[in-house]
Amino acid sequence: AVAGDPFSEDPRIVPTFNAYSATGDVTAELVYANYATIDDFEALVAAGVDVKGKIVLTRYGKLFRGTKVMIAEKYGAVGVIIYSDPADDGFRRGKVYPDGPWRPKFSVQRGSAQYTSLCAGDPRNAECGFANYTQGVPSVPVQPISWGDAEPLLQRMGGPVLDGFAGGIDGVTYGAGPGPARVRLAIESNYAVTPIWNVIGTVRGRGATSNQVVLLSNHRDAWTFGAVDPNSGTAALVEIARALGELVRGGWRPARTIVLCSWDAEEYGLIGSTQFALRHAAKLSQHAVALLNVDVAVAGPNFGASGTPSLADAVRRVARLVDDPNSGKKLADVWSGHVGLLGSGSDYVAYIDHLGVPCTDMNFGGSYGVYHSAYDNYNWMSKFGDANNFAYHRAMAQAWGSLAIDIADAAALADVFNFTAYGDAFTRELDDLRARAPALDYARATAAADAFRTAAA
Repeated sequence: AVAGDPFSEDPRIVPTFNAYSATGDVTAELVYANYATIDDFEALVAAGVDVKGKIVLTRYGKLFRGTKVMIAEKYGAVGVIIYSDPADDGFRRGKVYPDGPWRPKFSVQRGSAQYTSLCAGDPRNAECGFANYTQGVPSVPVQPISWGDAEPLLQRMGGPVLDGFAGGIDGVTYGAGPGPARVRLAIESNYAVTPIWNVIGTVRGRGATSNQVVLLSNHRDAWTFGAVDPNSGTAALVEIARALGELVRGGWRPARTIVLCSWDAEEYGLIGSTQFALRHAAKLSQHAVALLNVDVAVAGPNFGASGTPSLADAVRRVARLVDDPNSGKKLADVWSGHVGLLGSGSDYVAYIDHLGVPCTDMNFGGSYGVYHSAYDNYNWMSKFGDANNFAYHRAMAQAWGSLAIDIADAAALADVFNFTAYGDAFTRELDDLRARAPALDYARATAAADAFRTAAA
């Protein structure tokens, strides 16, 4: 708890943990592995630091926490402890909560440690291809801690100090070990199958294109209060539902059907959205024209977007319609216009990766240092995330809802989608890959990209 924040004293706050940690009780020397990337572990090997049989201490950042654990296991770790270093989201970035937006000393980032890079969704799904679901989750105990709790461990570390491994804690050399610090890590996880609830609302379309579907996607489960992640997005989704209801009562119907999706269990590995995609795969593959995802709607004032390249122009058009609350200008005038490519980590994954549905993801970003902690609450949001009467929440509802209506009411999908831009993106990505790995044979991929561009022209 912190002074001045009554939410942080709420007895309903769940203890800090990493979902899918294995049950285990191990005692071993520590090895500090920086961000636990493959490059970090190879640097340890080159320095003569043996990870086998050790407990790895790593900091959040660079890659997904589950991937950190998966890599640590491959190098022989018997346990993993993950902490938030102040260089990444604490006092080295600015004032810490409650005086600023950054993570305080004893704040802990919760989160799933599932191996979602292998398979998202319920790891028991046959589609994952595992002989047993345990192949998709850690086989060693995993625990998140604060940098305040990591500090005495790091202070007791010896061994080589490797380039790029230093964080931001004063008086710590960030020695890689092994040891001399030894730690007992005892975790008892409760593995259980429990119900989840997706909440789906539908505004049915009219006429010949009513069988085509535009999905709006947001999850509502949170590690604690989730004022930013995900409930800023949930608030925007509920406002869009209200606005669509007003339009329908006034006699409007979209040309295409709009489906509002409030997913459950995203934080446990995109389960709600993935199970929906699996259950309705044939229908979605044939009829879904776009999925518009908003996970974090507001964490600050800076608009950003990612998506399928064919939808980038549609996002830019919407940005010319919506006002930026701080400046009074249009979003397009205060935003670079860059629409990035989608990666992973939110509910569009099953739809873009497996069903081939065009997707977007939008947010207002900022100095968000309390991710997955008890301080991601109304007090933080009203002071640092959206202090101007929640105006950026309204702006997101306007942008998201307008994008949905533009696609749903377009006379033809070609008026919204730019497939030439998609073909150009294929070529750029192939050129980038060729520069990184010139020894590979790109003939078939290049021919496919050229054929796509020709068809799109």
